[in-house]
Amino acid sequence: MKKYLNIEITEAFRFYLITVLIFLIAGCVSRKEKKDYPVIDEGIVNYSISYTPDIMEKSYSFLLPGEMKYYFRPGQERISFKGDLGIYYLDFISNHTNDSSSTLLKIVNKKNVCPGFRES
Repeated sequence: MKKYLNIEITEAFRFYLITVLIFLIAGCVSRKEKKDYPVIDEGIVNYSISYTPDIMEKSYSFLLPGEMKYYFRPGQERISFKGDLGIYYLDFISNHTNDSSSTLLKIVNKKNVCPGFRES
């Protein structure tokens, strides 16, 4: 056995020390991210919206949206709310390529559009 700084280093201690250092160095090495899965860049996500019982007891609960759809593709996205009875539709549309957005509201057969502007 060798003495180093008044510490006896055994063969087992050396083995554990070398093993820990190998794992430590291997964990610190930067690695490229693997992409073994297909990247989804376009699609639709459907959400079902539910409310607490105390909200559902209110007289206006039939006006609350029952579903939300999120449409996306590169540079564009749209969030759409639809009321349960189809009385209204509310859409938020964003175009990231020209940094614009719009809000569309359809109540019965009347359509309203409100363009959004970015702050400079």
